[in-house]
Amino acid sequence: MKIGIIGAGNIGASVAYGLICSEFSDKISQIALVDVIENLAVGKALDLSHSSAVFEKNISVVGGSEYEALRNCDIVVITAGKTRKVGQSREDLLKTNAKIVSEISAKTRGVLLV
Repeated sequence: MKIGIIGAGNIGASVAYGLICSEFSDKISQIALVDVIENLAVGKALDLSHSSAVFEKNISVVGGSEYEALRNCDIVVITAGKTRKVGQSREDLLKTNAKIVSEISAKTRGVLLV
């Protein structure tokens, strides 16, 4: 099984790490991290690859900014989003993150539905 995670920040990396450590990990062949900050996704993927080896899991972890990495994913998790800024209402944060999820959905549609 191939799992894609969009958003390689603390939440996305934690989800990937949790998958590597889980009882479910024997069913996972690859985890693909995608983030708008390419080097963040690449760096987190390298760290997670090392974790995979430490736990003796045969899981490939790749990272980058191209949505093409999500091709053939069985599951895609979206963790991308902004955190609330000082003085920002929850409603404004919701609008900001809804826009982000909408844009991500449009970008993944072409890759996942081919």
